[in-house]
Amino acid sequence: MSTPVFEIRFPAYTSGGPPRCTPKSTLTGVVYVHILQPIRASCLSLSFMGSERASMAPESVNSSWTQTAKPRTIKKVYFNQSTVLWGDGKLRKTDTLSTGIHMFHFSCEFPR
Repeated sequence: MSTPVFEIRFPAYTSGGPPRCTPKSTLTGVVYVHILQPIRASCLSLSFMGSERASMAPESVNSSWTQTAKPRTIKKVYFNQSTVLWGDGKLRKTDTLSTGIHMFHFSCEFPR
């Protein structure tokens, strides 16, 4: 018996590796879903978030000092986008995603 599959594929990127994204570039792909039994759901959405996290710990002037200061973490979110690929994005009603293979194409433009 086969198993259900949920994959995000990038057919436009033939190198085989993960796509590289730069400011103002567009990422395109396909969400590939193989369902063995019908699924009741409100929607299928895809979210992209670009963020950076940096941890900073003060350097001790006295190397014999055994206590270390607690590191400070800074997080910056550059963008956060969501797109509804199937269904009601307002989550007000449910529908049935039928058994079989489904492909949902998407694109996301990265900000400057």
